[in-house]
Amino acid sequence: MPKKIISVLASALMLAVIVSGCATAPTQMTAAAEELKEVDSNTARAHCRMLGIARAEMHGLVAESKEQALAELSRQVRNQAAAMGATHILWRNRGKVGTVWVAKGRAYKCPEDI
Repeated sequence: MPKKIISVLASALMLAVIVSGCATAPTQMTAAAEELKEVDSNTARAHCRMLGIARAEMHGLVAESKEQALAELSRQVRNQAAAMGATHILWRNRGKVGTVWVAKGRAYKCPEDI
């Protein structure tokens, strides 16, 4: 084989190895993130204090499936909301925008009885 072809094949193989190494283990939810409850917009507005927006995204080429992408992003968003001190989350967006999977939620601090 000519040197040029060998060089191109070697580069392609190296790139494949590097890209496959980009895959990481799934995000682990913190204990506080596991305790977060979902809240509807009317209840949140009436009884809760918004702490901020939690957001995560993942390029579509990295995700193995829709379910895997959304589960990973949901764990990341829940961890962010919990880190803000949230007790509840209101999901605003979970889906694909172009080639990027996106999850976004509002983090709320609500009374214990909600």
